[in-house]
Amino acid sequence: MKSNITSILVSLFLVLSLLNSCIENNENEVGEPKLEQVNPWQNFSNLKLEVYNAKKTPSGWIIVGRNGFLRGNDLENLKDPIPFQDFQTRLGRYRVPISSHFLATRTESEVFLHGFNQPNQSDPMKLSISNFDPNFIGFEDIPFWQGEMMGLTEGGVLLLSYRTAENNIAKDNPSFFIVNTETNNSKIEIKSTKIIDYPFISWFDNNYSIESFNEFFLVQVSGTTFKIKLNGEVTKLVDYPSKSLIKGDQLITMATDMRKGELSIFTSGLGTDNANKIVSKEVSIRYLNAEYELIGNRIIGYKNDEIFELNFDSGLNIKPLNNSNLKGNTITSIKLYENDKVLITSMCDKSPSSCGVFVTNLDNFK
Repeated sequence: MKSNITSILVSLFLVLSLLNSCIENNENEVGEPKLEQVNPWQNFSNLKLEVYNAKKTPSGWIIVGRNGFLRGNDLENLKDPIPFQDFQTRLGRYRVPISSHFLATRTESEVFLHGFNQPNQSDPMKLSISNFDPNFIGFEDIPFWQGEMMGLTEGGVLLLSYRTAENNIAKDNPSFFIVNTETNNSKIEIKSTKIIDYPFISWFDNNYSIESFNEFFLVQVSGTTFKIKLNGEVTKLVDYPSKSLIKGDQLITMATDMRKGELSIFTSGLGTDNANKIVSKEVSIRYLNAEYELIGNRIIGYKNDEIFELNFDSGLNIKPLNNSNLKGNTITSIKLYENDKVLITSMCDKSPSSCGVFVTNLDNFK
């Protein structure tokens, strides 16, 4: 009997020893570096600042911060921003737009064009709207979370939205002002201007966003999206707030119906004014009212710190993308970088040690 008990105890000791050995081995394996998650995003240590916009131009990359911009192709060595705080109202509220040859800032009553090759960067070209429209009382307020604060095409056409008043009473509709520019020997010149006074709606409401394309702008007035062509012609695109991009020969429009929580996709030819609904689907609120960028052939959306891929080849599908070290910071732009990489800019909301400008290979963008 005693012999049997001894055998059982020995067997139990061996089993416990074996289990303990397995646990220790597993703990050692978990702690090995090769099993740690590798973050694919490179955060530039010299650009850990509030970044509102970025664009590749003939003068190199333009990185726009809170009160100035940096210019150059070597992102790792960019420093000493060119300041524009004397020409920009309410620093931190607006996303400054960028064209190939200049960027545009504004105060409460004037617009300033900062050429990238001007001899004196501290002396931008000034544009006073009241000189063109005496009823001008102030610009429409488009904060960075709704988009860029004014329209600016790649070729240097500006679209400004503002409010007018007569007899001290503000008009119901916002007005728009188109400014055609050209750059001669690094000097910015105005070619022509046009005031657009159009009855968008029959009640008082604001212009909430402007999107810029080569031949037209898309503007949201109240809850409707309108197209404004460079000649000033206005047509209605969709009866919803929306954001759009051009893919091939089509305009792809992502429209939001907040009452239903639906995201709808519309398409239209670049030479037409009619939009056709392709698909509609109820989605999470974190994907509604997002911004979009075409990266390669992929439609990439971003909102707050979320990144996702949108596909509507077969229904409407949303695929969340890696944002592991972007969490907590508002993403402000996504661009293709050096053909095989993706560049992201962000605010420094909650993680000031991990914000600013990020780059990753396209293979990691998933």
